[in-house]
Amino acid sequence: MKPETKRKGLVKDHEQMQQMIAELASHSDKLEKSKKKLQSEVEDLNIELSSQKAKVSELEKKQRKFDALLNEEKAFSEKIAAERDDAEREVREKETRILSLSFNTRSSLSSHGTKSE
Repeated sequence: MKPETKRKGLVKDHEQMQQMIAELASHSDKLEKSKKKLQSEVEDLNIELSSQKAKVSELEKKQRKFDALLNEEKAFSEKIAAERDDAEREVREKETRILSLSFNTRSSLSSHGTKSE
């Protein structure tokens, strides 16, 4: 092989290697841009996640307050219902006592009325 042919082959190989290096550098640049874009998206998602966690925490706090208030209202409602039931029972007992006394009074009066005749 002639030195000139050998030289041309080496130049051609060198050019191909330079082109390959340029393509790899271009591909590396694209990958680096994609990496930066993905890192930015991850940061944005982490910020959004933190925001959502804070909202969830706030909502859970509100839910606990609401549950406590609901329990207080339920207990108060049960207390009022028990007081109402007691008052209704007391009224029924008094009505029964009044009817009993009224009956006894009428019976007593009617028996006195028939004896005095």
